[in-house]
Amino acid sequence: MDQINYFTEDSVSELECYLLNQQEKESNMIDLCSNNLNMESSQRLKLLFQQTAENLSNLYLSLTENKRNASHQNYLMFKNCSDSVTKLYKENVDYLKKVYESGCRRGGNIAKRDLLHWINLKKRHVKREDLIKQIVKKSVCDDNMYSISSNRKYFNANLPFNSETHEDIQNLKPYDISSEVKLRRKRGKPRKNSSSPSNKRRRDFN
Repeated sequence: MDQINYFTEDSVSELECYLLNQQEKESNMIDLCSNNLNMESSQRLKLLFQQTAENLSNLYLSLTENKRNASHQNYLMFKNCSDSVTKLYKENVDYLKKVYESGCRRGGNIAKRDLLHWINLKKRHVKREDLIKQIVKKSVCDDNMYSISSNRKYFNANLPFNSETHEDIQNLKPYDISSEVKLRRKRGKPRKNSSSPSNKRRRDFN
């Protein structure tokens, strides 16, 4: 899947572009992981079905090896078992597909609900940068508390992504921008000056 280029507008900050590109990369990895898991489940179910059908056939052949046991009733029993296994396989394939689609819809609804709840707790206006950070689940930090390298190679829209690397899927973790965004924590809040003119007038008035 091609990466989306977020440099179309000059108004997009480098931090916003970096977060959006990281979100795009993580989304591609999650999609690839989900598709691989779905394909693996389908193949495993198909393999189990084939093994079960083969075992039933071998069981029927062993029972009917003696022609005296090759009755029509035994054949009907074998056919009923085969039909039941085939029906079970088809229903499980349809069920896996429905569960996958239902999980995608539920995940989208949960994300929308959480986003609307977060917006409802905010003031009337929401900063675009704060909204992007909330969507990509990053902690909100003030503009004067981070510094970003001016080298745009960190914010290239065409970030490297190897879809064939299995370790990238297994080691999928929430991305960390601590190497690019340096937070400078404030050392406590400034104390109120008790000798301010307003406090002095209040004491004189009393």
